This record gives sequence, C-alpha cells and structure tokens, in this order.
Amino acid sequence: MMYQVLSGETHGEWGSLMSLDLDRCRNPLHGGHRMGAFDLARSPISLNALQMAADLVEGTVVEVFNALGVDPSPAFSKFHDAPT
Repeated sequence: MMYQVLSGETHGEWGSLMSLDLDRCRNPLHGGHRMGAFDLARSPISLNALQMAADLVEGTVVEVFNALGVDPSPAFSKFHDAPT
C-alpha cells in the first residue's frame, strides 16, 4: 500500500498533482478547471533531491561506460559546476 502512494508522488499522478501543484481557475466562466500553481514553496520535494538524483545517475552511468572503455565524466561537469 505504501509503495502505491510513493509511486504516485514520484510519477506525478493526478492525486499528487491536485494536492501539490494544481489550483482551480478563478474565472467562473472557465468551469473550475485546474491549472499549474508552479509554487516551489508548496512542494515537499527539496531541490537537493535533483542533485542527489544526478549523483546517483552519474555513479551508475560512469561505472557502465567505464566498463565499455568510455569516459563519460565530462558530460557530468555541468552538475558539479552549477551553483548550489
């Protein structure tokens, strides 16, 4: 049961989007449709999660490409040079 809830959050399913990022349109002629709020303050996900995900991907990709004799590390330099 817990997996289903976390999976919905990860994949951006409608329940997650409605509770975290969608607001109802205030125009009464629009029938109450929902639109993106794009409010990072409401999100329970820290932007640090993006850096952690990039680090995990880098670790995996580097190992696979090194095994193939290719150095992919220059492709990841932008993640290390980005301001934090």
